[in-house]
Amino acid sequence: MIISFDVGGIFVKYGLFDMDGTIIHQGKQPTEIETEDSFFIMIARIISRYEQEHTIKGLGFSFPGVIDSEKGVPIVSGAIKPLRGRPFVQLLRERTGNKYPIFIENDGNCAALAELYSGNGRELKDFVVLTLGTGIGGGIIHEQSLMKGGRYSAGEFGMMLIPDKLGKPVILAKYASTQGLLNLYRQRLGITSDTPVTGEEIFKGNTLVKKDVLKLWGEYIAMVVYNIIVSMNPEKVLIGGGVSQNPLLLSLIEKPLKKYPEWALFETPIVRCYHQNDAGLIGAFYLVQRNI
Repeated sequence: MIISFDVGGIFVKYGLFDMDGTIIHQGKQPTEIETEDSFFIMIARIISRYEQEHTIKGLGFSFPGVIDSEKGVPIVSGAIKPLRGRPFVQLLRERTGNKYPIFIENDGNCAALAELYSGNGRELKDFVVLTLGTGIGGGIIHEQSLMKGGRYSAGEFGMMLIPDKLGKPVILAKYASTQGLLNLYRQRLGITSDTPVTGEEIFKGNTLVKKDVLKLWGEYIAMVVYNIIVSMNPEKVLIGGGVSQNPLLLSLIEKPLKKYPEWALFETPIVRCYHQNDAGLIGAFYLVQRNI
C-alpha cells in the first residue's frame, strides 16, 4: 500500500492506495501549520492509523510552493511557512524510523502526473495543466515527462506579468485566480475586502454586475492560457482546481480566446482535468508507485 498526501494551507487530504492505484480509503483534516512539530505530528498520526492494518511501501506528498524534489526540500512552501527551506523528507524519515521511501513534489506538478498516467493526458506527449485556486499554478508535460525547470519553478503561470491601469506590472494571479474573482466582484460593488463573498454566488450570474465580472475574469484566464499556448505549443491545456467543475468556466475562457490575434493559427483544445480535486492526491501516489 502507498499513503498519499495533498497538503494545502487549509486542509490536508490523504489517501491509502493499492499498488494499482485504487483508492482504498481517503479523508481530510485541517492543516496544522503553527509549527514544524505540529505539522509532522499530524502527518505521523495519519501514517500510524494506516500502519496498524496495512503494509506500507512508501509515502508521497503533493505540496505547495517551489519544491526541490531531488533533495526533498520545499524551497518556497506557500502557507506552510514553518517548513520553508527545511529538509522535509529527511525530517519525516527521522520521525517514521526511516521505514519508507518518501517523495515530495509541487502540487501543480502532481496534478500533471495524475493526468499523464490516468487522466486526460494519457495519450498525449505534450500538455499543460493549469490549476486555478487562491493562486495559479500548474505543471508541464513534455515528451511524456515532467518539466521542472532549472530551479524547480516551471509552471508558476500566475507569476506572468501584465500592466495595471497605471501601466505598472502586476502578476496575473492577482486577477485570474479564484481570489482575483472575489476581489473583482468586491471592487465592482464597492464593498470591503473582508465582506464575505463566494465564487458560487458570483457564478449564478443572476445580475448584470456578476455577468460583467465573470466576463472580465474569463478574459484574464484566457490571457494566461494564450501565453502558455504560444510559448509551449501543447497538444492540450487541462484546467484544474475546484472551480474547474463549474460548467460555465470553459466558455468564459474560450470566448475571449477566439478574438485574440492569430488564434486560428494557435488554437488548442482546452478541457477539464479528469481527476479534478483529487489530482494532487493521485499524482502524489504516482510519485511513489513509479519510483519504488
